[in-house]
Amino acid sequence: MNVLPELNPETYSLFQFTLTSRDEGTAAQKSHCWGENFSIEEAFNAARALVNRDHEAMRTLLRQKGETKEPTNLQICDTEFGYDLRHNYLVVSRYWIHAKPVLRKSA
Repeated sequence: MNVLPELNPETYSLFQFTLTSRDEGTAAQKSHCWGENFSIEEAFNAARALVNRDHEAMRTLLRQKGETKEPTNLQICDTEFGYDLRHNYLVVSRYWIHAKPVLRKSA
């Protein structure tokens, strides 16, 4: 007798949410879908690679703006749903993995 519930197959999408500024100086959120039909492992690996890329780019930008030492207020935080890039405790970029069930075709 099988007591475990049957697991439904899922597909995973990877979204990026980024904090940007408008021309008038107000904050805005921008989103981008990096793809779907990932396995969960592929989705987390892709999210980690992208947040590492953003971290390097932002660290370089902060150095160019005059922060000569390592910016200690720039960090990557792993979350239940992906990764956040934070600067001064503000989330500036979020990579979020969304799971949804695979639709089964009716016979």
